[in-house]
Amino acid sequence: MAQESVLDRARRYVREHERGLIVAWLATLLLLVGVAFGWGLWQRGAERVVDAFEARWPAAIEASSARLASARAALAAAADDAQRRLAEERVDAELARLEELDARFPARSVVHRFDKQRERLLELLANGYAESDRKRRSLAACERLVLFDPRNWNNHWVKAQIAQRFGEDELARAALDALLAIHPTHLPAVEARIRMAFDGGDFAQVPPLWRAYVDAYRLAPIDFRFAGLTLQLEVPADGRAQRFEVACALAERARGEARFDTHGWSLDVRAIAFLEPQRAGVAGTPRLHEVPNGAWSAQGGAQLEPGCLRAESADSSLRRELDGPEAGAARAVFELVAYKACSATLWRMVSTSYANLLAWDELEGMRARTRVGGCLEAGSIFAD
Repeated sequence: MAQESVLDRARRYVREHERGLIVAWLATLLLLVGVAFGWGLWQRGAERVVDAFEARWPAAIEASSARLASARAALAAAADDAQRRLAEERVDAELARLEELDARFPARSVVHRFDKQRERLLELLANGYAESDRKRRSLAACERLVLFDPRNWNNHWVKAQIAQRFGEDELARAALDALLAIHPTHLPAVEARIRMAFDGGDFAQVPPLWRAYVDAYRLAPIDFRFAGLTLQLEVPADGRAQRFEVACALAERARGEARFDTHGWSLDVRAIAFLEPQRAGVAGTPRLHEVPNGAWSAQGGAQLEPGCLRAESADSSLRRELDGPEAGAARAVFELVAYKACSATLWRMVSTSYANLLAWDELEGMRARTRVGGCLEAGSIFAD
């Protein structure tokens, strides 16, 4: 009788223990599913693994950025030609590494979770090539940056700055116009665009650019604090007087310091009043208590005249001692004027352009709506 082969013995074992093997297989499968569910979903293990794997992309950008900055510093500190060549080779190597990283980077559209990191990568490339005086490569990186997200105003700003650096005025002008169409209160872009027109002697371009900036809709967040009362006001920053009537609950005979926190916006306080509450069972109209003019003090800026603040930092404020109505108040009434930021150099270009065009009436109107002062935190730059 022929000896039974190993394969035959295995087949016979499976036939004899078929039910037990099926049960063991199902139990193992259930155990694996349970472990996968508990670790992968409930304990977020799978998500952590994916996050750890994908975190290498932003880390690679930061590492390359640090090495590029180090190479730049070494190039600036080079004492002889040999050190300079070595530092230039390091810069070239880091730029090549960034190019390779960009070619493999997973974010190919703005819907990717690493879209901001891709923009940072392209901005590093654009600025890196610009600092190496490689115009074609730098402008090509700018084009890729703008094409990646044309709705991000900062991408146009990077392109405009680099185009101006290389003397590409038409390209810079188009980039600034695209930026201002998205973010019309970006003061550095407004100033750069007006300077291009002013330096070119094209004074007729300046008034429309300035009107667009002054008229652009932007709310200045102003906080009023007095006797435990805090009111948050949003004042259109267009240089025109705005009246506000806000519900409040001011205690009787309130006394103390009143403060307008302007957060970097220049502000005029034209009037403050409190409307006394309506008393149950008392006929008549509640009396409006107008606060008399008084002496203000300024912080984070300069006071041009009582109640008129030229802001100089983001912690700007106006303060004064105030006496509230004896009966308290149910509503507060304000007349305020908020101004967009404007540098002295910018206003000189604007006013000179109006004067050269003999547009005296419009110049006076714009002068009344302009306050030299303010800071970039007031309408130009902000957190995403």
